[in-house]
Amino acid sequence: MVRIWSVLSMTLGGMMYVLWRPDSLKMFSWFSAMGMGVPVATMREWAAPYSANMPTWTYMSLPQALWLLSGCLAVHVVWRRHGCRQEQFWMAVVMLLAAGGELGQAVGIVEGVFDVTDLVLIVVAFLAALAIASTAGRRIETKRAAI
Repeated sequence: MVRIWSVLSMTLGGMMYVLWRPDSLKMFSWFSAMGMGVPVATMREWAAPYSANMPTWTYMSLPQALWLLSGCLAVHVVWRRHGCRQEQFWMAVVMLLAAGGELGQAVGIVEGVFDVTDLVLIVVAFLAALAIASTAGRRIETKRAAI
């Protein structure tokens, strides 16, 4: 189940980015270079009216939080052992990269615009990942004990 949540959060974050972020981002020129410019533009046209009914943070800040959630859950899937030091280390690395990038924007060493909402959602996503990993880890230990 954790794998599914990891893939879903990665996919949802990616789709939100493609559908509603400004088309001045570098990835849109890559889409065009790969021959995907027209299909992506068509999807964006179809999705554009929906963004009018969403708070801006859902498509400007939430994708990064979903990617962090996905990354942390993927780390959990790889290490699988609840409380495993390697799992904790790599989850912390994922968190530090996400938060560090945002804080780097605040001080001007990373390109982009610092947004406190991004930072808050990064922390919330990390805490959610810890909770999900902890719950999944307890289930694994319970199953092992029953065997």
